[in-house]
Amino acid sequence: MPWALFGIDISLNDDTKKGFGIGWQFQFYGFAHVKDQKTFSQSLVGGVPPGKVSRPVRVSQCDGTRRAFSYGFKPTSIRRVAYWGRGKTRTGAARYCWRPRKVSLKAREEVELRLYLDQIGLKKRILLHGLEAVGNRNGIQIIPTQRE
Repeated sequence: MPWALFGIDISLNDDTKKGFGIGWQFQFYGFAHVKDQKTFSQSLVGGVPPGKVSRPVRVSQCDGTRRAFSYGFKPTSIRRVAYWGRGKTRTGAARYCWRPRKVSLKAREEVELRLYLDQIGLKKRILLHGLEAVGNRNGIQIIPTQRE
């Protein structure tokens, strides 16, 4: 893998209707230049205990746009509130299941998250492999690491 760029996406999950509590959910989000997408995906799945998460790893091709890259480092977060509602099976058949409703964070939750993110700093939210962040007059640019 010549290069990879990883970050975290944080949301607040409210599962009180399911009999659980409310907690912060960290999702690892990234981009990597790989030769074989399937092999890469399988190597990531190997680190997650079976049965713990229904979809622990989702690997898809990136369109290369700035919008796609910025998603993993977006400054906003959401609150996911679980509710029992109508959904669909993988075949498209109707069924009832737990579904998430996405809403804005409450003010105190937003403050809690911002204070945490400030405390850990940007360097602990981003992992670069084969890349480096370089400051220039337009801000920061991520470029391939100069190999000697």
